[in-house]
Amino acid sequence: MIPSHYSVLYQHTTMEAVEALSLAANIIAVTEFGAKFITSAWRIWRSGKEAVEEIVALEALCQNLKDVSTRLEKDLSGTSFQVKSNKGLSDVATQASKMAQDILDSVQKIGVPLKRRKRDAVRTAFKIVWKEEELHALQQRLDSLTNNLVLNLAASVRVYAMESIDTQNTILREVRKIQMDMQQSKSLPSRKSESNNEGFGSIVIECLTQQTGPRRTYDVADSLRSGLFGAVYERQDTPTGKSTDIIVAPERKRKLYKSFLSHLYYDGMYDRAEGVTKAHASTFRWIFEEDHVSGFSEWLASMGQLYWITGKAGSGKSTLMKLVSQPQDANANNVLDPASKPRLIKYLQHWAEDKPLTVASFYFWAAGSKIQTSREGLYRTLLHQILNDHPDVIAKVFPERWEVLSLYDELSQPFTEQELRQGLLKVVQCLDFVAKVCLLVDGLDEFDGKHDELISLFNDMIGKTSVKICVASRPWTVFEDAFRTKPSLRLEVLTYEDIKGYVTSRFFEDDHFVRLQKREPQFADTLIENVVRKASGVFLWVNLVVTSLIDGMQAGDRVSDLQRRLDLLPPDLEDLYDSILNSLDESYFEHAAQYFSLVRSSPEPPSAVVFYFADELEPEDPTFTLKALSFKDITPELMATKVDALKRRLHSRCKGLIEIEVSPQHTNPTEDQYDWLTSLGPKVQYLHKSVMDYVQKPNVEERLLSSMKAPFDSHLRFAAANIAVCEMSSAHGFCVDAAMIPDLALNSGKWALLHAKDTDPEYVKHTSRLLDYFDRMVSRNATLMHLLHFDHVAVGLSDFQSFGHSFISLVIKYGVTNYIKDRVLDGQLDQVQFHAPDHCTACLLSKAEPNRLAVHKRLLKGFRTKQTVSQKSHTKALSLLLREQIPGARTLGWDPDLVQLLLERGADPNMKFSPCPRHGSSAWVTTLVWIILSVCLLGRQPQYSLRSGWLEATELMIHHGADIKRKAILDALELVGEFKRFSISGQSRKAKEIGMLEQELRQCQETGKKLNLDFLQGLDLSRDRNPIKRKSVLRMHPLFRR
Repeated sequence: MIPSHYSVLYQHTTMEAVEALSLAANIIAVTEFGAKFITSAWRIWRSGKEAVEEIVALEALCQNLKDVSTRLEKDLSGTSFQVKSNKGLSDVATQASKMAQDILDSVQKIGVPLKRRKRDAVRTAFKIVWKEEELHALQQRLDSLTNNLVLNLAASVRVYAMESIDTQNTILREVRKIQMDMQQSKSLPSRKSESNNEGFGSIVIECLTQQTGPRRTYDVADSLRSGLFGAVYERQDTPTGKSTDIIVAPERKRKLYKSFLSHLYYDGMYDRAEGVTKAHASTFRWIFEEDHVSGFSEWLASMGQLYWITGKAGSGKSTLMKLVSQPQDANANNVLDPASKPRLIKYLQHWAEDKPLTVASFYFWAAGSKIQTSREGLYRTLLHQILNDHPDVIAKVFPERWEVLSLYDELSQPFTEQELRQGLLKVVQCLDFVAKVCLLVDGLDEFDGKHDELISLFNDMIGKTSVKICVASRPWTVFEDAFRTKPSLRLEVLTYEDIKGYVTSRFFEDDHFVRLQKREPQFADTLIENVVRKASGVFLWVNLVVTSLIDGMQAGDRVSDLQRRLDLLPPDLEDLYDSILNSLDESYFEHAAQYFSLVRSSPEPPSAVVFYFADELEPEDPTFTLKALSFKDITPELMATKVDALKRRLHSRCKGLIEIEVSPQHTNPTEDQYDWLTSLGPKVQYLHKSVMDYVQKPNVEERLLSSMKAPFDSHLRFAAANIAVCEMSSAHGFCVDAAMIPDLALNSGKWALLHAKDTDPEYVKHTSRLLDYFDRMVSRNATLMHLLHFDHVAVGLSDFQSFGHSFISLVIKYGVTNYIKDRVLDGQLDQVQFHAPDHCTACLLSKAEPNRLAVHKRLLKGFRTKQTVSQKSHTKALSLLLREQIPGARTLGWDPDLVQLLLERGADPNMKFSPCPRHGSSAWVTTLVWIILSVCLLGRQPQYSLRSGWLEATELMIHHGADIKRKAILDALELVGEFKRFSISGQSRKAKEIGMLEQELRQCQETGKKLNLDFLQGLDLSRDRNPIKRKSVLRMHPLFRR
């Protein structure tokens, strides 16, 4: 919370702002040198002969600190700022000056510079002057100073950003000029310091951290940036203005809006909306008729807030929802296009009066990706559409995020589900007086959670705002109880004529039926009536049955054959699915089972291109097929013909239960080659959720599995197929530069590794050959290799790892342990190569930016050298592999069998690796770091934090010689302390928990006792005692980003 004495006037002169920021720059330099002093001091305390280097370094450190302290004193004595607008920052400067002088006075007492004194004597004198408690107290002073600086600087930056753009630019130019003069850096390349293209705060951070030196500037800036983020996210109501008052140039504001919306967006956000079958020409048009029994048009015009569409599975609820929400123009497909106004807009005008209307929709989809069945998907999709129409309310709905984005060009934290829920409620409330909002939510029964939560959300909305909500679901009891008093319709009782029109149209589109109707007009009419009557309002049933009857006509069935075919088809959907499976050609059944296996094993609907390759690969050796393909010869036109062939095979094998969903933008893939190669066109998916439910029934699943006689591993097929797609994109020249890498190459590479992780151990040799092929492919493309490492969910933990960019490191991060085991057993790991970026680039990996491509560009630009490290020693190779497991283990868990194999083959858990010297550590120390950070800082229960093999892996290392002495624990604590966002409190260095941990490790080694780490929760390593702030800051730490 901002100190109560902090008071900043809104009208600042340029000079006052420049003086304030210049003062802040010197305070930052003092805190940086203070942190270095404390680190050196503890090393002197703990070291023996090595203390010589630290004492020598202390000399240079003190000289730098003296220079900075002199400048700070000059600022304090010469500026008019301290008596005017910002007493808080002035007080921080006074504290910093006092701390710097105390350090310098103490060093003078000790006798540094050394002159002729023996260094051992200096070390002894140092310990006398700086006792443990004094160092603890100094650390606390530094922590307090840093926190106060960040709080006051955050408020100052916010206030200066409320000035006009011209004033902001003047402030930035003057501050940069002072810093360049101070550093005598006029020979450096000039840079425009204006806030038109970059955030005011981003440029301020760059200016204020120049004094720390080129090697440390990035670290200090990154730490300051994160501290400022934390100050923004935790601030309470203050007198320093609102986020909405921040002045941003109009053109940049538009870019920020797009950036914010892109942060809400997720892949496949509108796939389900586009994939829902469009209503037949005349189907459901009664929904807008006045005085219709449904009362829907009357509800749209009234003040009523909730309407419930219900009906059987397959009755057309989603199609109806799409009809009312889609544009009048049948060719308009873009949900976010302002010109594409939904059909129901004109029926809402009476309710909206003269206010603008916004319609947003979401379709739960159980057969889709996980997010399409979740609350998060609902919140993000609705917010994305509403804020696209009203971007001006972003700053009101998400004030902290807008401040961080507009000032610092980042959205550092992922959205939490609770934040999204509150944001959705708030945006509707904010718009309530200036606009009207209508929400359409389909498939409530396909939501993967407690349905009461959805009902509660809708009740909260209609209870606090005038929003209209139309929902659709099956007639489950939970929804009937919640919506029984609301206007509603039951779809299957209203669609007799719609189904009759659909059946008639489908039949008369087929030449065989037309000829039948001419020969047997009475039977043809009766056939239509019988189909409609038997359908009982279920469109899905009608679609499958009409397709079956047309197949019979094309096969030359007699009238009696057609009637018998119809009679044999059961009216219940599941019974119909049984009938369809039973009717499959015996020669096709195994292939159909393989198709069902492929769809079932994919976490989200696979693209038709990936599915095609998975279907075409040689079952015995998919790598052989890949080698035989000429990817350069695969054109969009050729790929379209292959997908068409797949569509025909799916129909003949699965009879419509699995289909290729063709979105409007993929109807002609050859029109846009780039879009076709990046999006991969249509998806392969179940016809309906009821089909997915059916094939997952134990008896059906068993029947399908037992029919597959030939070896078949769906995950192996998909791994190979994604490698094929990845290579295809490379062959077409899209991987020359980061700016040209499509999501296709990156996503295909990731899915290849994720599927390889799940392959059956029985096929380990196939998997190994396949990944060796992938290794050779990506090794020829350094950009793709780096991006695969960077994009993985576990990359955060590797911030203090070796930053290994080898393929072997990559497969470890993705948890492909079967491949590692196979290579270890074959003795093929005597030479491990990896590329280590320099320190600046390594730190860049820890930054989370909404624009991933921007990070990619910065990452690649930062690679000054590629350091190839060859570990020829077998022990070193195995030891490196052991430590490289840790990034993946954070999310995927350890594989104790692999840990044991590596240790038994000679891996040394104590061996250190230092491609980045500051971050070098052993597998054992790094494991301790994770345990400490996870249990102590996150406050998690050890049973949760150390799940998935962590304790077992730790015990295995102990039994294979891990260093259990206190020094290893202190090394781990020091590594934790390397991160500026945390500091080790004085009490914790001598805390009883450290001794308890040492004792627990020793007992495990000597007696085989199982580890119990519950006591670690008492070890306090956080500099901030506010638990709310601590959790927020932790979420921004690269170790815990998701």
